[in-house]
Formats: sequence, C-alpha cells, structure tokens
Amino acid sequence: MQDAFLEAYLKLGSLRTPEAFTTWFRRIVFSACSRITRRVSVKTTSLEEVEREAEAIADPDETPADKLEREEREQIVHKAVQNLPDNLRMVTALYYVGGISQRGIANYLELSETTVKKRLFDARKKLKEEITNMAKKIADSKMPAEQISARVIAELVSRPQPLLISDHPMRQIVEQIKTALSEYEMIESSEVEKKAIYPSIQKDFIVEATTYQLDAKHILRTQTSGATLRAIKGREPPIRLLTAGRVFRLEKEDGQHLKVFHQLDGICVAVDVSRIELKETVKKLISVVLGPVDIRFREEDFHWVDEGLEVEVKVNDEWISVAGCGMLKAVILREAGHNPEQVRGYAFG
Repeated sequence: MQDAFLEAYLKLGSLRTPEAFTTWFRRIVFSACSRITRRVSVKTTSLEEVEREAEAIADPDETPADKLEREEREQIVHKAVQNLPDNLRMVTALYYVGGISQRGIANYLELSETTVKKRLFDARKKLKEEITNMAKKIADSKMPAEQISARVIAELVSRPQPLLISDHPMRQIVEQIKTALSEYEMIESSEVEKKAIYPSIQKDFIVEATTYQLDAKHILRTQTSGATLRAIKGREPPIRLLTAGRVFRLEKEDGQHLKVFHQLDGICVAVDVSRIELKETVKKLISVVLGPVDIRFREEDFHWVDEGLEVEVKVNDEWISVAGCGMLKAVILREAGHNPEQVRGYAFG
C-alpha cells in the first residue's frame, strides 16, 4: 500500500480533475496489488514455528510420493491463477482469498453484481481448462505403471458387481429410478469403452491421468456419460435413455474415493424440451433416492452441455454435490445426426 501512495504522490500532477481522484487512485492501488500478487513471496519464520505448523496440518499417512503429488497440484493451481487475465484474477482473489461477497466486490470495483458473477464464472472455466491442460502434460510425461498394469486392471474388474445382485441396495435404487422415470429406456453399456467420441468433446472427454488404459484405442470407462451420448446417434427423437454401472478411476482410495464406483446417466432428445423439464426430472430422481431433501442448483461448466448446473442437497446443514446436468450443446446434437433447429436435448448424471 505504501508503494501505491508513493506512486500517487509522484503522479499527482497528471490528475486533471479533482473529482476523479477516487477512481484514479483505485486504479493505482489495483496496479500495485497486481504487481504484488505476481511476485513470489517468501515468508520468514523460525524453525519452531515451522515445526508447529507442520505438526498441525501434516497428514500422518502422507508418503514422500503423496507429498510430491500434493506440491505439484499446488504449483499447478498457483500458476493457473497467475495466468488469469487481470480483471478475472482480481475478482478471483477478492472472492476466494479475501472472502469478500459478490456484492462487496461489485461495490468496490464499481461494477454490477452480474458482471462480477460473470467474471467469476469465466475465471472458474479458464482455471479448469488451464489446470486440466497442465495436469495432462505432467501425466503424459510420467504415466504411472498402474494405468496399464494388466494385474491391477484384472483386480478392479473382478470386484463385486452390485447391479447383478438382486437384493443389493445399489440395484434397488436403480430399479426405483427406472420406475420413477418410466418414460426412459434403460440401456446396457460396456465397462470397456473406446477412447474416440464426438470430435467437439474429444479432448475433454477423457482425463488421461485418472484413466486405466487397455490399449491404444480402449479404456476402462471413467464415466457412464459416454454410453448415453453415443446411444442417441442413429435413434429417432423423442429419445429418453438411462444407463447405470461401474466406472473406474485411478485415484487414491480413502473414505470418500474408490477406484471402482457407480454412476447413473440420463439423456433426452426431443422437440420443445426445456431447462425447466430437466430440473423437474432431476428433482424427481433425487427424491426417489434420498427422499424429501432441500435441493439447489448452482451454475457449473460441463464440457458437453450449455447452461450447466451442479446439483446439491442439504445434509446436516451442509450442501453436498450429488449430480450434474445441463442442456446438450447444438454441436453435440449435430454430430449425433440430429438437427438442433428442430430438437433440443439435455443430460444428467
């Protein structure tokens, strides 16, 4: 801040109208803040402070490999934030680091709340793309042996298949959803999937770093969305499809993650379908699985839909993400052989 005052003092002669002082000085402050955030700062602390902080935050199960992976992730995120344009980096820092509300940011920057919201949305989208690209470069340079290990893949495939067990809760849930969404056809889908999909989403469809590779063209699927997206090709609208099954991801298994877990995906292509119909369908699905719960929709960017929405439910005063959905992009409909001027579509998972 001292730098900003000094710079303002030295440039005061360039201020032609005193009434513009506030806006003029704000620009100087922002420029100074931007220069500071671009620097790499090193905090000097005593050895005792470092040890206390390390003991407070250290994961006792963290191995040297885990530590290296965590540090790489932190570096990727830091670099991605620094690569944001100035206007996006400013609102991102104020909102996520400074904890300032969108209204507060709007007042401070003399912008509308809509503009602030749009900049935060654009920043999240750019960060997601930037982080994905950087992570992919790292993954391509050092693919873990586990990704292509026949022994590991065989063990994963041999794990239990709850949907084939008649009285298993997982199968019961899927059956309840099928009954509730009776207008949807349940289709079979393969756990072994081709890498190739529609050209417009090819580069975003597979995250190589978490994908088990079978050969140059085939993988263990990481999501069930591919099955429904492919299945709308060659069918005549109205099309309403569901699929459910196991998916496989190379992740560290813990209390919230498994290498093998289940997903359910739905897709609809028809005349005059709408975002309202999509929301009602998702609400019906969630009520079948979870009963009466508070539901909210939050804007999110997904690669093959427009107007993407993250679906969250309230559990013990905490909002938890349980689904994603959105309207199918026109280019997807076109690549699947449908005319986006005649039909629309939506997907949920």
